Amino acid sequence: MGLLLVLLAGQGLAHDFWIEPEAVAADPDRIELRLRVGSDLVGDSVPNIPDWYSDFSASDGNRRFPVARGIGDDPAGAIDTAAAPGYVIGYQNKPEFTELTQEKFEAYLREEGLSDILEGYDRGDPRYQRPREFYQRFAKTVVRGGGDGDSDEGKGSGYWREPLGYRLELIPLDSPFEAKRLALQLTYDGEPLPDRLVVAFTKDAPEQRQRQISDAQGRVEIELNRPGLWLVKSVYLRPYDKENADWISYWASLTFRRGGEYSGQ
Repeated sequence: MGLLLVLLAGQGLAHDFWIEPEAVAADPDRIELRLRVGSDLVGDSVPNIPDWYSDFSASDGNRRFPVARGIGDDPAGAIDTAAAPGYVIGYQNKPEFTELTQEKFEAYLREEGLSDILEGYDRGDPRYQRPREFYQRFAKTVVRGGGDGDSDEGKGSGYWREPLGYRLELIPLDSPFEAKRLALQLTYDGEPLPDRLVVAFTKDAPEQRQRQISDAQGRVEIELNRPGLWLVKSVYLRPYDKENADWISYWASLTFRRGGEYSGQ
């Protein structure tokens, strides 16, 4: 059992997984990338264990490269930011298996806004009584680099829109550092995913959550009304009848910082 599953055990799946960028005080062009699992942008740090993921990389819109450090390192990754206007960094874990109680599964469905599953809920169905689930997480963060490019007119504009090809993915359509209202698109297998709940909040005010349903083009808009670390997230759950599981879920997260440095906000 991997550490990620251990950290989630006993809580159902209603925990978030995200990438948290942190400045390196001695080097303004270097950002460390901490992996975290928890709630309300507070959680345990996850080290770099290559057996746990299939991708941990960064893209500046022109090239893609690994950001992982040594095995067991925590923070798990780092990036030098001077060479480009900015980067999209992503982490895709290998699918994990969990078995939930019926009560925890119901709570998880309600918390993550999985209304389509709740509408067909049957307490007598074995799939709901002791749900067995594979889950996979796709975490992204967007960071500024040393060049210009945060506005559409800037050099290298649009790096934040770069998709990483994850099964479930949140893609900013505007600069998360400049926009007052941020448009995002939720995609599944590269296609727009409509009618899904997307939640956004900041670390210093997690109770002030914005909850939007994606439109026919998979789009939502959130109001960027606070500085600090933001998390945007969505979950997609589907029936699954392979490998002795009842369900498979995909979890997308996106983080970015508004204002100030990469840490200490």
